[in-house]
Amino acid sequence: MLTDRAAAFTGLAREHPGGVTVPLPGRPMHVMTSPAAVKHVLVDRAERYEKGLGQAEARAGLGHGILTGEGHAWARSRRSLNPLLRARTVHKHAGAIHQLATDSVAELSVPVSRQLPVDGVLAQYAVRCLCTVLDVPPPEVRPVAHALDLIQDDAMFRAMSQDRVPAWLRPRAERRLAEARAVLDEMADHVVAAVHASTTVDEEPPAWADRDGVVSLFLAGYETTASTLTWAIDELSRRPALLDALAEERDDAGEPTDDPASVLKMMGQLRLTTAVIKEVLRLRPPVWLLSRRAVQNDVIDGWPVRAGDDVCVITAEVQRDGWTDPDQFDPTRFLSRSDHGRYHPFGLGPRGCPGVALADVEATLWLAEASRRLVLRPVVGRRTGVLARMSLTVGRGTSYVVSGRRATPQQR
Repeated sequence: MLTDRAAAFTGLAREHPGGVTVPLPGRPMHVMTSPAAVKHVLVDRAERYEKGLGQAEARAGLGHGILTGEGHAWARSRRSLNPLLRARTVHKHAGAIHQLATDSVAELSVPVSRQLPVDGVLAQYAVRCLCTVLDVPPPEVRPVAHALDLIQDDAMFRAMSQDRVPAWLRPRAERRLAEARAVLDEMADHVVAAVHASTTVDEEPPAWADRDGVVSLFLAGYETTASTLTWAIDELSRRPALLDALAEERDDAGEPTDDPASVLKMMGQLRLTTAVIKEVLRLRPPVWLLSRRAVQNDVIDGWPVRAGDDVCVITAEVQRDGWTDPDQFDPTRFLSRSDHGRYHPFGLGPRGCPGVALADVEATLWLAEASRRLVLRPVVGRRTGVLARMSLTVGRGTSYVVSGRRATPQQR
């Protein structure tokens, strides 16, 4: 659990497909992947559970925003955010997001092959897309991303230690946590000020636009897309023929205008690109661990759960069910109507991710432009590290061999 969380949870789920209770001191943890258990906890009896392992402990750094909050305040914030993230609203920004994708890919397009990390570029792109939809100025991404990394590391330590290590035994960690939150508070204050400045006298500022709300939203809004695109790069770097096929698909789709409808029409032709993203989300879902903490005694698919217990759903394991060769990376499964199994990478029920439409647009457009402009290869002899925190990412600073792809006649 301390050294390789993803492998530990996956091992538990595969060894005990019917469920298993890990008798941690103080707070037992139930690992479940059965369809009945998932539906019970996330949908049918969602009111009996609150956010659990990882998210609960992240409140020490993130506060009570949309990612970690509960109750009336959380619901009010969620309702105020939903109109900005529903598909028809996000689609109005398709032209601007396409330009951001093109500019982001250009940062990696170098004439000579060289090893480059991609996480910083992708974080900046995802933050800019989020800020475009929220209509707020984008912050300087590097210090914000670093601060969010520190908070996630702290949350994972608290989760694995069941938050039993007193603060006085961790003075350096507590100091770093406070410094990280100060960076995020400064960023959030600028965003809140921009939102308030655009609010008319007769309007109330949206409920999500406070410090905790902005900090929580930025973590949820950038890391899921950035990690999905990094995993897509990792897979495509080992499959040059597939990357070439994506490039050809993008060229065949033609050049859209700045009009959102033109960009969306082009996106509709990117069936293989969309399938690659879906397959990445199936095998490497950013929300890899759906954790809930029982607020009352319950019985899940015959399994007794006490109030205070954690229930953990391993998303990738649930998404193995019903697919042919589920451990194989095969995007073509999403081009067929006959090979569809369980699939919910953004969660289910009332706490499911509200940013699905934004994630779809920004991931599809970036990957489409990257496939036609970049040649990607893995670094020889390097294994891809997995970093499992509140989301599942490639190890920080992971490099790939990147160079610009020679322009086709359609691009000239």
